[in-house]
Amino acid sequence: MTKAINIDFIVLMLLPIGLVICTFFKQDNISYYGFFLIIALGLYELMVYPKREMFGFSGIKIVAIPSLALLTFTLFIGLPAIYIVSIHPTIAGKMFFFSVLSFYILFPLGLLFGHYLKPLDRDKYSAIFSQDFFIISNEIVIFEALIVIYISCIGIFLLYLSQTPIIPLIELIRHPGDLSMLTMAREEAFKLLKISVFERYLFTWLRSLLLPIGTVGSFYLWLVSRENRNLVLSILYALTGLLVNSITLEKSPTAALMLTIIVLFYLKKGKLNLKFIAVSFLIVFTVPFFIMIMLHSAEKNFLYVVWITFLYRIFIVPAEVLYHYFEIFPDIHEFLLGRSSQVFSWLYYDGTFPLSNYVARIWWRAPQATTLANANYIGYFWADFGFWGVVVSTFLVGLVIYMLFWLLISASRYKKNFLYVVSVSVMAPIFTFVFFSSNFTTLFFTRGLIFFILIFMMVLYTNRVKEENRIIFNYER
Repeated sequence: MTKAINIDFIVLMLLPIGLVICTFFKQDNISYYGFFLIIALGLYELMVYPKREMFGFSGIKIVAIPSLALLTFTLFIGLPAIYIVSIHPTIAGKMFFFSVLSFYILFPLGLLFGHYLKPLDRDKYSAIFSQDFFIISNEIVIFEALIVIYISCIGIFLLYLSQTPIIPLIELIRHPGDLSMLTMAREEAFKLLKISVFERYLFTWLRSLLLPIGTVGSFYLWLVSRENRNLVLSILYALTGLLVNSITLEKSPTAALMLTIIVLFYLKKGKLNLKFIAVSFLIVFTVPFFIMIMLHSAEKNFLYVVWITFLYRIFIVPAEVLYHYFEIFPDIHEFLLGRSSQVFSWLYYDGTFPLSNYVARIWWRAPQATTLANANYIGYFWADFGFWGVVVSTFLVGLVIYMLFWLLISASRYKKNFLYVVSVSVMAPIFTFVFFSSNFTTLFFTRGLIFFILIFMMVLYTNRVKEENRIIFNYER
């Protein structure tokens, strides 16, 4: 067993204190709903405690994907849900809160069922916690592959520049504070950009997959070899990523890229303290905060506006958006029965229902708005199938996340090697920023499917190398 701090034991010890506080202030709605959230979190901990390094908060030490999903959901959906339901104590609000609580029962059931189907070796898994990065034997091959990926990134970026009529980042520098113009420029630069579906996917993969893989991969090479060529390539990737991910003035892509780098160095460091958390927070949100300042520079109290808007969007908006899905369906619009996703909407004559835009128009009372009110996967499945959609999807999310994690651990052979570190670092933004603001299909098929393909190819490669080594060994004998 690992000697790492047992975070889950600490959480279990603190939960009764939280219950006492909630009971003492039971007349307060926030304490009332907080009581139920603590109970749900306690049940989660009890269910996964024997496997806490895989599914509990303890797994954060090696950025285990199930642990990351749990932490993200709790910080950005679970805790803010207490505030949201306290100000919306309606039937819709209570169904919203009940669905949030169900995550802490159904998600671990999916994880445990996946572990029953494909168990991980607990002793080998625990050994990962004390490992350092492994030196790469075929470093030159990986370096050359990263060069090819970088050239591909530049090509995709140039293709995007040839298609977009306006570059919002340049307009921001030229016209700081012109919020209406810059908002429209951002819409025209991506959401309203008239390009093919394939080109749109290319740009999405460029920001969320290719550049993060190249950045983290080249930094990994530099950390284990300390060769200048790897450092130069890392800097080129990082600078290109910052430019590409901020060019449309969307804040989350830049924050996601910085998060991948933070995760890499955290895995190398192997320790988490308040100083590291504070520095990481500043690094991740520096560029988004700068964009917010430039957008609101014309405001008299723009610093106040930026801080309120910034913190509100991070810690309240994800849960608030999710609540509006429950408020709208089925009272304002009947359940969609699968029309919100392209995976199911082909069954219907009208095609895909523009769900996130529909919610945004009603929420903001702006019939012509092009804004997208993206929510956690629970909102989409509630809009499609109601409570049973929430139940089934949450269980499946747990099952699929475990299978993805099992595949990654198996492919990396229970080692904190290049494959594990790069994959986990790149997936970290998907199970943070994307997890609390995207549908199930977007999470796993638009972006996550690429990781399945990547890891599957690595599994085939690993098996082929083993087979070749076995043949050579038998031949030499």
